[in-house]
Amino acid sequence: MGYIDDAFTKLKHNLEITQTEQNLAKARHEAIRDFVRSHWDLADDFLTGSYRRDTKTKKLKDIDIFVVLDANGSQADFRDQAPIQVINALENLLRQKWSAAARDGMAAVIPYGPDDEVMSIDVVPAFKRGEGGYYPERPVLRLRLGSHRQDLERLPGR
Repeated sequence: MGYIDDAFTKLKHNLEITQTEQNLAKARHEAIRDFVRSHWDLADDFLTGSYRRDTKTKKLKDIDIFVVLDANGSQADFRDQAPIQVINALENLLRQKWSAAARDGMAAVIPYGPDDEVMSIDVVPAFKRGEGGYYPERPVLRLRLGSHRQDLERLPGR
């Protein structure tokens, strides 16, 4: 193997998260998803972003979770509320277990700290659209899918 191959292998190794970091990230996102599921009626919840696509690098800045509210469940009335109210409700729910949870744009964010292996987990509430995709119901603040669009397009039933 040549010098360039060795350098690339070393660079790749330095950027990949370790198994310990992977285990911590998994434990954290599963705990959050389980907690939300135990309090809200969800149609689905899933990971999105670089963590799901396995393109994350050190430091793992964040993990993105979509929680898809059941349109016929206990939170169905959120469809008639402004997205900010839904996000505020999610923030309040998450604060029951993670006191530092805070709203940031279209997500409720649970920060773990700048020196942690996983700096934060972003939780985005949404409803499933009839024609496919996800967004908070009111068109005033539709969710900007950005880099998450490719994840959503690969979901079953799309």
